[in-house]
Amino acid sequence: MRKFLLITSSLATLAACDLSPDLKMPDIASPAAFKEDAAAADDQTPVTEPVTDGKWKRFDEHAKIDEFAWWRMFNDPTLNELEEAAMKDSASLEAAISKVKKARAAADRSDAALYPTIGAGFGPTRQRQSPAAQEPNLPPGVTPVTKPYTLYNANGNINYELDLFGRNRATSRAAGHDADAETNNYLAARLTLQADVAQTYFRVAALRQEADIIKRNVAGREQALKVTRNQMEIGDVDSLAVNAIETDVANVKADAAVVAQALAQQEHALAVLVGQPPSALKLETKALTAAPPAIPAGLPSRLLERRPDIQRAAANIAAANERIGVARSGYFPDISLSASGGFTSGDLSDLFKWSNRTWLLGPLVGTILTQPIFEGGRVAAAKASSEAGFAQATAEYREAVLQAFREVEDQLSNLRTEAEQGKAVEQAYNASSRSYAIANDRFKAGYASYLEQLEAERNQLNSQRGTIQVLSQRYISTVQLVRALGGSWQEAPTPEPTGSDIKTTPTSEKEAEKPEAKDENSSSWWDDALSVF
Repeated sequence: MRKFLLITSSLATLAACDLSPDLKMPDIASPAAFKEDAAAADDQTPVTEPVTDGKWKRFDEHAKIDEFAWWRMFNDPTLNELEEAAMKDSASLEAAISKVKKARAAADRSDAALYPTIGAGFGPTRQRQSPAAQEPNLPPGVTPVTKPYTLYNANGNINYELDLFGRNRATSRAAGHDADAETNNYLAARLTLQADVAQTYFRVAALRQEADIIKRNVAGREQALKVTRNQMEIGDVDSLAVNAIETDVANVKADAAVVAQALAQQEHALAVLVGQPPSALKLETKALTAAPPAIPAGLPSRLLERRPDIQRAAANIAAANERIGVARSGYFPDISLSASGGFTSGDLSDLFKWSNRTWLLGPLVGTILTQPIFEGGRVAAAKASSEAGFAQATAEYREAVLQAFREVEDQLSNLRTEAEQGKAVEQAYNASSRSYAIANDRFKAGYASYLEQLEAERNQLNSQRGTIQVLSQRYISTVQLVRALGGSWQEAPTPEPTGSDIKTTPTSEKEAEKPEAKDENSSSWWDDALSVF
């Protein structure tokens, strides 16, 4: 056994061959600045003071969350509570965390192939030998043994596959990169959830403001209809004026129904996002009045560090690269070592006597060598498949980077044009307010009809609705920009695993850096989520 262990340790030192290619990430031409960001700088008319603090902030000290709480910049306590509830109770986020745990378990399972397997067993066997099988080997006159007997066995065994050509190591690293990719899937899902909560909340706030405006509009129209009917009774106006106002009232009520339907749908969506049934959601919204904070886009190259989808694509490239090494190892032999030893006795009381010891080494001085000779092209096909997988992962990485650039440019463009639109609708609202004030004064002085005053009021309320709609869209585009920037606009979040080390660090080496898993009974939901890393 001692010689066997020496042979095992000596051969293990030879297991340094690695058939995986050197990983080279694709070169992506990164612009020096975003096109729309440069255009905004040339404009030199900032709408609001830019938010320059891109550092993570705690939004709940008791939850021990060391991450960006970017929604804090909107200074809305209700939104903060909704985001916290979503991070705690969202079913979609819980499913994403479970996928990460599953991927980490698969990586651990792959790591197990790097170590020997050791087992032990104990048990009796009852057997009877065949006389016909004994007779050819017995001396003349010797009677075969036909009496059944019992043997007691206690033994241990060890098996180890020498990873001379790096197949198991490459498999383990590939599984680790798969886990990194799934981790970034989770981070992307979390950022998407945060953005969806914020966007839906702002839609709810804006629709509530619109509903309030329409409610006042309906009240004004109904009052006008009442006055006009009274005027018709005394002969001041005819039925045509009454019919016109009745039509106007019906149209405004139809608008109210459309807004109420949209508001209900957005409230239901928000409830689901935060993990509640729609009937349980109770919230007070903050009216949208001021422009949203401006987000500096920063450098395009930083997207490669921040965006979880880009990090996921990079991890997929690394995993595909390792699988090329796995496929290449199919051309080389598998070498396994095995040994067993223990005690065997027909009497249980004598089982552990030194004279009853047994041992067994595998053939070829403890080695089992299997060399593929002809497999009908299976190895070549596996190699071609792995190389195609690498090419696919590389193309998807390029696409993810270009898509990231596009999304940032889109949102910067949206914010720029929406800021211009906001100025225009604000001017229209101011003009309609002045018109209403003039019409109201003329009506009180008897120089204008009630219908003229009513028309001026309707224009003012519609302009106010337009102002709110544009303002809410600016809030939504701001949230979308934060999402496009990867949840930050300065530096990548340090507490989170971003997968940036996938080029050099195998999963087996990173295990030592992982924090210990938290107690399943911990009251901190963040501890439960963080334990998957």
